[in-house]
Amino acid sequence: MDNKRLGKALDIMRLAEEAAARPGGISLVQIVETFGVTLRTAQRLSRALEEAFPMVQTRTAFATASCRRWKWGSGALSVKGPPQRLLR
Repeated sequence: MDNKRLGKALDIMRLAEEAAARPGGISLVQIVETFGVTLRTAQRLSRALEEAFPMVQTRTAFATASCRRWKWGSGALSVKGPPQRLLR
């Protein structure tokens, strides 16, 4: 695994920790602020989080996607495997 893919995997793990640490989950705006990334990159990270960790719950508070929050669901840590885009 090269450094770029390792960095992406570590970002997804860190995002999982952030989602678990916040009682209300983490929003796209918080991902942008925490990771110092663009909104589009935050969207990609959140999608990769959903793919890698099926217990992550996605909630939409309002009608817009920007109000979505990712929260760690119940159950033990379970990894499906790395998202396919990380294997490229």
